[in-house]
Amino acid sequence: MKIRALVLAGAALACLAPSAFAQTVLITNAMVIDGTGAPARQAEVRIVDGKIDSIGSSGSIDPRDHVIDARGLTLAPGFIDTHSHHDRGIFDHRDALAAVSQGVTTIVVGQDGGSELPLASFFARLDAQPAAVNIASYAGHGTLRRHVMGDDYKRVASDSEVARMKELLREEMAAGALGLSTGLEYDPGIFSAKEEVLDLAKVAAAAGGRYISHMRSEDRQFWPALDELLTIGRTTRMPVQVSHMKLAMRALWGQGDQLVAKLDAARQEGIGVTADVYPWTMWQSTLTVLYPKRNFTDRAETEFILKEVASPDDLLLGTFTPNPSYAGKTVRQIAALRGADAATTLMALIAETRGAGRSESVVATGMDERDIVRLLRWPYTNICSDGELDGAHPRGFGSFTRVLGHYVREEHVLTLEDAVRKMTGLSAANVGITDRGIIRPGMSADLVLFDPATVAERATSVEPHATSVGIKTVWVNGEIVYDKGRPTGNFPGRALRRTRTIPEDAATAAPLDQRIDEFVRDEMRRQRIPGVAIGVVNKGDVIARGYGYANLEQLVPVTEETIFQSGSLGKMFTAAAVMLLVEDGKLALGDPLTKFFPDAPLSWNTITVRHLLTHTSGIPDYTTSTFDYRKDYTEEQLAHLAFEQKLEFPAGSRWNYSNTGYALLGFIVHRVSGQFYGDVLAERIFKPLEMTTARIISEEDLVRNRAAGYQLLKGEIKNQQWVAPQLNTTADGSLYWSVRDLLAWDAAVRRRAILKPESWEQILTPVRLNSGKSYPYGFGWSLDERDHKPLQQHAGSWQGFKTQLSRFLGDDLSIVVLANLAQADPSRFVDGIAAIVNPALTVPQPAPIDEVEPQVTDTLRHLLDAARAGKLSRAEFAYVRAGFFPDAANAYKQELEKLGQPSRMQLVERRELGDDRIYLYQLTFTGGTRYARLGLAPDGRVSAFSLRERP
Repeated sequence: MKIRALVLAGAALACLAPSAFAQTVLITNAMVIDGTGAPARQAEVRIVDGKIDSIGSSGSIDPRDHVIDARGLTLAPGFIDTHSHHDRGIFDHRDALAAVSQGVTTIVVGQDGGSELPLASFFARLDAQPAAVNIASYAGHGTLRRHVMGDDYKRVASDSEVARMKELLREEMAAGALGLSTGLEYDPGIFSAKEEVLDLAKVAAAAGGRYISHMRSEDRQFWPALDELLTIGRTTRMPVQVSHMKLAMRALWGQGDQLVAKLDAARQEGIGVTADVYPWTMWQSTLTVLYPKRNFTDRAETEFILKEVASPDDLLLGTFTPNPSYAGKTVRQIAALRGADAATTLMALIAETRGAGRSESVVATGMDERDIVRLLRWPYTNICSDGELDGAHPRGFGSFTRVLGHYVREEHVLTLEDAVRKMTGLSAANVGITDRGIIRPGMSADLVLFDPATVAERATSVEPHATSVGIKTVWVNGEIVYDKGRPTGNFPGRALRRTRTIPEDAATAAPLDQRIDEFVRDEMRRQRIPGVAIGVVNKGDVIARGYGYANLEQLVPVTEETIFQSGSLGKMFTAAAVMLLVEDGKLALGDPLTKFFPDAPLSWNTITVRHLLTHTSGIPDYTTSTFDYRKDYTEEQLAHLAFEQKLEFPAGSRWNYSNTGYALLGFIVHRVSGQFYGDVLAERIFKPLEMTTARIISEEDLVRNRAAGYQLLKGEIKNQQWVAPQLNTTADGSLYWSVRDLLAWDAAVRRRAILKPESWEQILTPVRLNSGKSYPYGFGWSLDERDHKPLQQHAGSWQGFKTQLSRFLGDDLSIVVLANLAQADPSRFVDGIAAIVNPALTVPQPAPIDEVEPQVTDTLRHLLDAARAGKLSRAEFAYVRAGFFPDAANAYKQELEKLGQPSRMQLVERRELGDDRIYLYQLTFTGGTRYARLGLAPDGRVSAFSLRERP
């Protein structure tokens, strides 16, 4: 069984490095961050012939190995700069010092609509004169447009001109372009019609490419510009990326949350939108970009720019060929030298560079730090530099190291693992690079060794070419290109050509890991869950991942070792403990409860151990709103509390979930074995199965990696409610465990460990009611179906935690979900992941069926009216579950008062469940859709009634 640990939050440590290339290199004692978001782990990485050959901790050294002791440093995939201009001058500066000195091993160029033309010639030259870094490229829209239209580009292109651009783009895609890039704030792209850009985007999509854009506006018309990009993604169904995403105008500052919400909504719609961001509040471009209407002599426009977009103090000239002494000075400083006001100076500076051979550049401070942080944290944002080899902006030399030093180590905006993911694995995924970006056998050996305790940028606006500190060694395709603060003179970089020319559906083209990751992150945000651990066993390949935070107050990330509370998922362990004692001959499934509780009511003489295991005892559930959760009950007191309750139905006559029954099973285990229930689990289940962190809950013990439980109250996340310690030791679901523990349990169930085959057979067989009808529940397991194949599962809820384990037997698939929010819905994660693994497991959408029993619809309509009026009557129910009155009845009253009358009621499901008939209706309200579930007993009275958002 292969096991890959992929954890998307956490902390990390480090590794060391050498300075010479060997055919076989072994990096030892490294704290490896693999680029997936998984936590750092100490491991050896072997490089053979420029590829990663193995990762592990075998301790064996081949005589051919060139060994590098990486003690104390972190080894990560080489950083991928998804928006780079480091290709400018690359053949004169093949060492690419600006890039490699900050750990960058691959640059993606052809940005902002500008690229080499033809790309085939550019790639051929790179093949002949490789640089120290790998280079991939987009095809630039602006380049194509200028090539076709010449200097007459300040207009809408004709149909024939667009056709010629499309022809050129097809050639560039065939040459290996990643896709189409646009720079719609720049000439000549700014003059293009949206239809022109969309037509070209369709060409890129047809070739299996992508779209990346410096949008039409990053200030005044930001939102319409974003809509244009999303429309391209929606129409072409190809991935679209926002280049150097920013809110570059004072009126937009603080709208980072609004932007992220819009992007999340687009992704929910199915648009594959992503973004890159550089970690600076300064941008670099030309002064002309400040004027979208190109009205450079308009004083009112100029004054607006200096007030809202960038002040005279925030406009720092990088270059100015008419007067080179202006470089390094602000517009305000130049205005003072000239004895003019700032607006006059700005207009004059542009006028003075409009002639042939004249140019200027500006570094402008125009973003808000709060927005930078918010955009950096968006799960689909990767890091870029937008930098050059010889630029005036410090981003060219220090973007990636600034993230590691400032935003990870100092400000704790990102975890080290997530930051690395945003520079490597996510970067590769966002631009379609598949052979690098992750440390995994078979991937290209692009690696960076750095010291997380010291790594930092030194580049500033004054000294933009200062190299970073903390970057020890950089490998590209297995060769060292930067070591001990200097380039090595090796040039192993390659031209990276896109090889896929047949488009695939984006949902199925990405690796399974990535698709699960994206889905889980989206679902977490939708449900507002602080932290989730996921385990997936797919045909023997095991994935364990953690997302988000185990503790919001301390910002402790979830990992595969994070400890969650079990909730009722623990019932399957109670059932196993009971069956162990049955096999020992210490009790029998047919034993009456009065054998273990002599002072129980006489009516309990008909209730057996089997009835407790299958929830058919008729004993009411104690977990209602009237129960005192702060009272520290003893076993005897809890048992007597159950004795005092009236049985809800004769034993075996129907099914009703009862936590009380499982709590009593724990007491029986204690009385029969002479050991506390939790000790029996520890000795006979957890230890043999190597469930190393599974145990009974304890508030007073020191439990490593323990998560905090949370609840949503009036829209705010709050800590869970405290309960008495004894209630966290009962057998209805009072366990601690990690996702790794449950994966070990799943493996045990697969091989039928611990118990005899006949015991497992009883556990996983539906209970038979007194009537002879079966009910889909065994001993601590729900026994359902999906895609006409068996589905064994159970869920849990307790103290701010929700859990679920689902085993899809016909697909050799198991899914574990652990979440730390009381309102979480683990089934959404299970259903979504199952559908990703096998689309046939998608939960079908309810569809209307013929209504042949109109009296049933009338009954439901009557119940809805009665519930809305607060007049539901017990007399109408053949059976009432504990807590329905008043808790559920009051909740339905409040909800239905808000929803009003349904405009439509459609029957979507009819089935038998035990002795009852179950009907599911889809209700359409002005405020949305709800699903009403109605159960009718054999006598026609109501046996179940619920109202929910999901079927």
